[in-house]
Amino acid sequence: MEAWMIAFAGIFLGCLSRMLLPYLRKLKENPEVKFEGKYAVTFAICVIMAGIASILILAGYEIPEDTMWKIFSMSFLTGWGAQDILNQIIDT
Repeated sequence: MEAWMIAFAGIFLGCLSRMLLPYLRKLKENPEVKFEGKYAVTFAICVIMAGIASILILAGYEIPEDTMWKIFSMSFLTGWGAQDILNQIIDT
């Protein structure tokens, strides 16, 4: 599998986790909480931006097959961080 595909999967899952975990925590405390659509918009923006960046960065490198878990880990944390930063900006 290509490195950029692994990176995109990591980014997608990192952004998705950062979007859903706080909502699920609030939902557990109060079942009446509604999901705010602005977080779905930030999710889409982050996935698109980070996905394009990963494709552009990784396209120029030959990544060994045995390091794909490192690519996934790095991209998961990048997706989580990008989503967190954008959410913090929107909340302020």
